[in-house]
Amino acid sequence: MPKGAIKTDGTDSSVWIVRDGMAKRATIVRGREIETGVEVTQGVEDGDVVIIAAAVALKDGLRVRADQSGSAFGKAQTAGTK
Repeated sequence: MPKGAIKTDGTDSSVWIVRDGMAKRATIVRGREIETGVEVTQGVEDGDVVIIAAAVALKDGLRVRADQSGSAFGKAQTAGTK
């Protein structure tokens, strides 16, 4: 997972995912950290769309559109891909 996609609040870590067209905050468990990112061992599954950059502030239930092209609407990455 790109480091910039992970939000940390004290000891808790989370990412934003897209589920049913809406933003949802998912609590994660971090694994190994490498130069290019962080391994996520729990909290997202293969195929989940993770928001790695957003043009607006996110909140649970906000209707979003995943745009993997990196347009002004933000960037997303499917979990389980490199």
